[in-house]
Order: sequence, then structure tokens, then C-alpha cells
Amino acid sequence: LQVIACACADPSRPHRLLGRESVVPQEAADGLFVAAKAVVEAVAKLCQQETLASEPSMMIAFNHFMQNRMIVVSDPHPNFSSRCRLLHMGEAYWSVATELMQEPCAAWALRQQYGSVESLKNLFTRVLRVRPVLSRADLERAMQRQLETRAPDGNMRSVEEGLDLCGSCAGPGFDVDEAIAVAWQLAQSLPPPIAGPEEEDEGDCSAAALMQMQSRGARVWRQVGELGGGMPVFAVDGSHPPSVQCPDMRQLHHLFSVFGLTPAQVAFAYDPSGRCVCERRLFLDLARIPRAARLRNPGAVATFWAAELAHALAHLGAGPTHGEHLHQLQSELLSQALPLVFGAMGRPGRA
Repeated sequence: LQVIACACADPSRPHRLLGRESVVPQEAADGLFVAAKAVVEAVAKLCQQETLASEPSMMIAFNHFMQNRMIVVSDPHPNFSSRCRLLHMGEAYWSVATELMQEPCAAWALRQQYGSVESLKNLFTRVLRVRPVLSRADLERAMQRQLETRAPDGNMRSVEEGLDLCGSCAGPGFDVDEAIAVAWQLAQSLPPPIAGPEEEDEGDCSAAALMQMQSRGARVWRQVGELGGGMPVFAVDGSHPPSVQCPDMRQLHHLFSVFGLTPAQVAFAYDPSGRCVCERRLFLDLARIPRAARLRNPGAVATFWAAELAHALAHLGAGPTHGEHLHQLQSELLSQALPLVFGAMGRPGRA
């Protein structure tokens, strides 16, 4: 708590540690996460040694964390040598659902921040009663609460309270019109997908997004077969894709032409981890085929695959990370393409 008080103090009135000289806020912020991690590891070991019949350390820890924002997560930013966020137990989460592993919120999961040691998981999820897994529904509810209750003052600090769940992982100065133009331009000249490792181009990503990318690592793609008599199927090296029913290739080819693509530029791909397959290549997710097959209405199927193609093309304009800007770009591309999908006149991307 003393280090937190120092880090959050007004620079003109630095906080004085008990029995020590005052500490400059940025200096305290620089060491805050390291100090927090050391304390959490010590408390986790202490709690692990206690029996269920005698839990004084567990109760003391719970009461202190309940009364104060004491869960510290690192949130790097280029404007600061070190930047952290202070969370209540109800704001923190141990891990995220598979569908959120590519979202900015994954970088703030305590498992990602502190490590997957069992004693730490026990402290956070059992003693402090932190949410074990953040689901999509949990995230959407939390984002809605932020939109309704939080009014950002525009000031950026080295220590912030709470998570910025509504923020974007893309870099500052994102121009959606320019990104759309880039996506359409790249789509026209994109070569056919080939086997091999993905490039790990970090581009202009924020530090939080960069942390996501580095933690996931590069993938190596191998062609493992074909669908519909010619459309390649790729899989992450060493994985075996499931058997799926071939989608309507005539409908897919029509959608490709709507987006200004040729069938040779697109392939299906499979990643058993659930990670997005089209971050760096123009892939459609093989695992999505059964989902599309459940749709009875041809218009619904067309809309489904149009959205998947718009998502893949959005990565061309917004880069490999996921967040608000990627979703915005996907929506823009889809809104331009859908009229053509259903017979309206015009050309997407040229309106």
C-alpha cells in the first residue's frame, strides 16, 4: 500500500514512506509491479501452507484486497518508463475464454501477468475470489458499465485505476478511410497463400497489443489438403484439421468477386488453439464451416461468409492485432460489400 501511495501521489507533494525519505511518483511507479509481484508470491506461499481449519492469513489477505485496489497489472505505454493499473478483486480475472485470447483484455489476465503457478491461481481465485475465466458476456457487461459510468478526463498517468476495456489496441492516429483504401489496394495484388512461417511484423501496435503478439509467437503453416476440388486447406504445423462438409463453392466464389478477389487468393486454414487464422494471411477459418452449415437461409449463409471475408480483409488494413479499430474496419468493409452480395449496383470500396 505504501508503494501504491507513492506511485499515485501528486509529483508536487510526493508521499513519504514510513521511516524513509519521500519517493518521486514515477520512481515508485517504475518499481510498483515488481514489488506487487513479490508480495503476491509471498502471500500465495503463506496461504498455501495453511490448513482449511485455520486460515488467518487468507482472511487478512481477503480483507486488505477487498478494502483497497491492490491487484497490480502492468500496462506498458511508450509515454512512460513503466505503467500499471490498480484493480479491485471484482475487476480482475485469472484467465480469458478461448474466444478472447486475441483481444486486448487477454494481456491483463493475472495468469498472463503473474504466471500460471498453482499457488498464485489458488490465491487469486480461491482466497481473493477473482473471476477464474473472463467470458465474452462478462467482457461485454464490463464494457457497458464503463460506457455508462466512466467519463475519462483525458489525462494519462503512470498509475491508473481499473481497466480500459473500451480502449483500442491499435496505435494512435488510426484513419479508418485510409485503412479501407489500404485493405482494398492490398487485396487486388495479394498472391496465393503459401506454406511457411508467418512474419512477426509488429507495426505500430500499442505496448499492450505487442505483449499479446509476443506471448503467442509465430506460426508455421502447412498445406494439408483441398476443399471443393481446388481450394487449399492449411493447418498449423503438426495439427490435423477435422473433417468438414464442403461449403457451397459457387456462393464463395461469388463473394470473392464481390470483394475484388480471385479464388486463387483465398484458402481455408485451421489452428487448433482457436486463434484467428487470418491475422497475416487471407485465410478463412475451417472451424467456422460447421457453424455456417447450421444456417438454413441462403442469405444468412452469404452474410456469414461475407463477414468472415470482411474480417480477413480488415486485417490487411488494420494489422494483425484485434480491437476496436479492427472491428470498425470490418463493419465498414461489410457495409460496402453487402449491397453487392444481394444484387445492389456499385462496387465495394469505390463508393
